[in-house]
Amino acid sequence: MLPYSNIKCLVFANPTPLASIDTMAFDIAAAMRRLGIGSRIMMCYGSLDFDIITRLLYDLTYHSGPAFVLDINGRFDLIMGSSNFNDEMNVPKFSFLTDNPSHLMPRIRLRPETWMYGMVSTEHLQYCNLFGLKEEKSVFFPHGGPAPLLEQRLSQDRDIGILFAGNIQEAPQFDEWVHTVFPNSPPLREAFLNSFEDFCLPEKNIFSVLISAIQDTGLQNEPEELAKIFRLIERYFINRERIRILSAIKENQVTVYGKVPASLEQNLPHHRFMGEQHFVNVMGAMGRSKISLNIVPSFRSGGHERMFYALAYGSLLITDKNAFLHEDEKINPFVNFFPENLESLDSLLTDWINNPKRLDNLRPDAVDQYYRRHSWEQRLIPVIEGLDKLYWSKLDFKK
Repeated sequence: MLPYSNIKCLVFANPTPLASIDTMAFDIAAAMRRLGIGSRIMMCYGSLDFDIITRLLYDLTYHSGPAFVLDINGRFDLIMGSSNFNDEMNVPKFSFLTDNPSHLMPRIRLRPETWMYGMVSTEHLQYCNLFGLKEEKSVFFPHGGPAPLLEQRLSQDRDIGILFAGNIQEAPQFDEWVHTVFPNSPPLREAFLNSFEDFCLPEKNIFSVLISAIQDTGLQNEPEELAKIFRLIERYFINRERIRILSAIKENQVTVYGKVPASLEQNLPHHRFMGEQHFVNVMGAMGRSKISLNIVPSFRSGGHERMFYALAYGSLLITDKNAFLHEDEKINPFVNFFPENLESLDSLLTDWINNPKRLDNLRPDAVDQYYRRHSWEQRLIPVIEGLDKLYWSKLDFKK
């Protein structure tokens, strides 16, 4: 499966307040070790020009054999004087872009020739050129998850019925919102209003709809401006969908981990709001929940980490309609999609909650299938193959 037995990797990640990025970095490093890849992880901020970083980087090339640097969101500029470490030392860099690249490219200053990047959605692969990225250097790398818990709680020992983890903001009516956010651009307002139904369709991809709408206006937008527009549109529809789904659940209580304004809490008094939580607490809640909801409509052709961490911790997943997960029939019915008619959602939730034995019977095979198809180990295999094809196979290693 791996072309070499002595692959080495240095993983860079920046500490984040609630540890979602940190957690993924540590779990990816652990997954590499399970694949036989020697990996170190470095938690740090900003550009790297410290003596200890230089020493760690040179350690990668001390012994013959393939090596690479992995960072998250391309945030780390590995600078050596006027050059950069990756090209200077023939050590490629793989950047896991955890979101749509429109968010990330304005921050990425250094783009080594020996650079490969992972996209979390297949639609992002189609639009690499918009952001100066080369399609041949990109690989589909949806979020994954850790090794599952060795011992999974039975349903009777899970004290949280339904869990949702995520922040929510107010989402006014779309026409009102568009006029407020884009007051000086009538063509954009008209294009977005005309595209509203497409934005909402579960089989459509929000970014693709956005690109099409902008192209229809004939306006030319720089990548930085496109990124700004997409951030606004994406956030609106995430908030809208989260409010819509939580509002549709009337007969069951959802435990919500995330930042939610008091006005929304008051409108949803039957749910339980726990406030912003460290990701370690979120993982603990997944292990204690019978059902986890994932509501991120901008990942309709990819994967979001909260889907896979929930499965790793044995919580039944109900998520947005997702072409990527839809292909994996073996993981069903432990993975469900929100019904198009949300009036039936309460019934779906009640059926699962009231049938703990069915959950317990399905959980072992579903968790096993998750690990075989959606763990970080599986995500890393095409990365290793791609690095070998693009870079390592052209170097003179002693095999």
